Amino acid sequence: MIDIKIKNVRKNFFTVKRGKVEALKGIDLEIPAGKFFVLLGPSGCGKSTLLNIIAGIEKPSEGEIYFGEKLVASSNKKIFLSPKERDVAMVFQSYALYPHLSVYDNIAFPLKIAKLDKNKIDRKVNWAADILEIESLLGAKPGELSGGQRQRVALGRAIVREPNLLLLDEPLSNLDALLRITMRSELRSIQRKLELTTIYVTHDQTEAMSLGDKIAVLKDGVVQQIGTPEEIYNDPINLFVAKFIGSPPMNILDGKLAEKINDKLNFLKDKNINDVVAGIRPEKINIVKKDEGVINGKLKMTGPPGGEPLYYLEAEGNEILAKSSEIGNIKENDEVGLKFGKDDLLIFDREN
Repeated sequence: MIDIKIKNVRKNFFTVKRGKVEALKGIDLEIPAGKFFVLLGPSGCGKSTLLNIIAGIEKPSEGEIYFGEKLVASSNKKIFLSPKERDVAMVFQSYALYPHLSVYDNIAFPLKIAKLDKNKIDRKVNWAADILEIESLLGAKPGELSGGQRQRVALGRAIVREPNLLLLDEPLSNLDALLRITMRSELRSIQRKLELTTIYVTHDQTEAMSLGDKIAVLKDGVVQQIGTPEEIYNDPINLFVAKFIGSPPMNILDGKLAEKINDKLNFLKDKNINDVVAGIRPEKINIVKKDEGVINGKLKMTGPPGGEPLYYLEAEGNEILAKSSEIGNIKENDEVGLKFGKDDLLIFDREN
């Protein structure tokens, strides 16, 4: 196990159309040894670029990266170790398996390149196959496998070397929805079993919340927030994180500040701020009879059928989602009350 320290890492690109592009704008991260760490953000936020820099595939324009106490990249000191010297393994979105090789030979490939003894290669391949439960597939070719099986083979090729660090760049994106759910559980179980420091890139916040011990949320090359899934979900640091995390998404209500109702509003204490945005999760809202809630609203529709109901409402000019109701047989256009606690509200300065 190894911890990773990233200090003020920046990455600039130059393009004909856009000129200088700042992909990463001073990233500072500490990734604890043996943990499952997720880089989460929308397309173009810089998460894959950061992963490539950690791997040694790309050089940072500025900053330093440490693997434990070992400096592996430094723009000032002109240090840049290769992926092999860093002892990292990477699994990409496309599994990049050799179609003409068997599963056994695909997994064994990095060991053969390292010129390990044949018996040692055999032990390691069978060890990885046992962990991934693909022993029966060792003689098959990639073209004979399902998407989930190919994903396991790519993982096997990565872990068979027992690297310092495992890097995963959206490895589940090509799988169907049901298989992605199954593979999330398996990935988590494998990482726990190996106690291997793992960095995982995804744009899927459900995936991040399911897998990560800690999550770093990125936007436009800047880390917005770092925390456990619970911290990021319950206490988002800004409006971007609040809106990006959660399925269904957080309700966002425009308003004006009339009174500081709790200590969460201390950030507004010394500022002359009136225009604010309030956020509240759908599960924190309960539908009650008209005039018995905090505000009144009108039911627009209910859905989807089966499973947990979701209520779509309009209130005070805002569209609102709610997940529970104290009253039955609500019909479209019925007027109802919306009940929630003051501590369930998150208040944001509209400007930042």
